[in-house]
Amino acid sequence: MVRVATSYLGLDAGTEVRTEDFRQALTTGETYDLVVVDLYSGNKFVPTAEQDDFLTQLPRLLNPGGLVGFNRIPSFSSRGELAVFEDKLRDIFREVWIAKADYNLIYWSNN
Repeated sequence: MVRVATSYLGLDAGTEVRTEDFRQALTTGETYDLVVVDLYSGNKFVPTAEQDDFLTQLPRLLNPGGLVGFNRIPSFSSRGELAVFEDKLRDIFREVWIAKADYNLIYWSNN
């Protein structure tokens, strides 16, 4: 997954990429320029990743101007589910925009 994301985002070879458990990342006090949330179990977006207590903690992980990208697969969710998710993001983040990537939607958000 890291290789695919690095290639898709066009990151140069010197970019540090980590994979961490979100809960652990919150305890380190570190902040990041980019956090990618890609949490699927089979063909279902993990419900925890849509809950307010998860989403409202994400801005704490961002450097000023940092981004959070949420990978969503529209064929695995209803339009209503995606609309509710987008509304939650708009309540938490200053900006939210959506980019289509092949069969996926990437919900970009920043604080």
